[in-house]
Amino acid sequence: MNSVFPTHHDNPLLYAGFWKRLVAYMVDGIIRMVASIVILLIAAYLDNPAGFLDPEVHGDLGLAGAMGTLVVLLMYLLYHPLFEASRHQATPGKMLLGIIVTDAAGQRLSFAHALGRHLASAITWMTSFLLYFGYWMAGITARKQALHDLIANCLVINRNAEIQLPKDVHYVSGGFPIWAAVLVGLVLLVPVTGILAAIAIPAYMHYLARATVATTINETVQQRALIVDHFERLGFIPASQESFGQDWLESISEGKARVALIDRTLVITFTERAPMHLQGQTIGMSLHGELGDQLNWHCGLSEGQGRRHSRHSAADMTSLEARMLPSQCR
Repeated sequence: MNSVFPTHHDNPLLYAGFWKRLVAYMVDGIIRMVASIVILLIAAYLDNPAGFLDPEVHGDLGLAGAMGTLVVLLMYLLYHPLFEASRHQATPGKMLLGIIVTDAAGQRLSFAHALGRHLASAITWMTSFLLYFGYWMAGITARKQALHDLIANCLVINRNAEIQLPKDVHYVSGGFPIWAAVLVGLVLLVPVTGILAAIAIPAYMHYLARATVATTINETVQQRALIVDHFERLGFIPASQESFGQDWLESISEGKARVALIDRTLVITFTERAPMHLQGQTIGMSLHGELGDQLNWHCGLSEGQGRRHSRHSAADMTSLEARMLPSQCR
């Protein structure tokens, strides 16, 4: 079958050239970059509203950060297909430059066809070791097609170009070739799987570690009650847990942590059964207040209010980094 735009077409202004396409791509790149920054800032804020711009607090992805990253990846995946399969047949950058994407018959792409073309651009990108020759092809091929255009059987044309077709020729689009779909799928399967795993696994481990920390702190309620009771009866906190004898539970959180009273400060130490990020790390908890008044426990890096009854502050006995601590302990 003949193409609707044969190589000998007498309208040289029909196909969009390399430089026009490059400028459109740069405009789209700026749009995606700004959108990505906004999405990731929102995700960082949701992870930690109080300190989302603090790199010490947000060294790793939290759950919202992981979701934000996935949203950005989906945006990069769907940005071109959604716009190029729309009635505009162009991304904002292409609209600005007055060019559109069509199939080989000059017709609007289906979403699947547009997605296939976008995924095929990964193969074009892989020509980087050849100075990105796959992109430069848009400047030297007869119909100004880059490598992914050839793979996907697509054209990029000027929107207002006058198209005159011979009436005695039947034209078909051909769609996205099956062989091209298989090739693109095989090329993208491994890196896409790797990217998703690289995002999901650390995010899950981070979430699991933070959940373990919060649960462990809550499980010190028995030890804290013993200390408060001793303080209210005798007016001081013992130097160590030995004063409580068998009433003191040293192992908590299913063996993931040990609890000790060190210089009148309650100290949680995570064992080898805890998530890897926590093993060997400590969290201090100190008692503040006056007899006959409200007594308060302060943990981690939080600033205690009122008189402190332990020799060390909670922060002095805390080695766990701030991003792993619950908000009340920062």
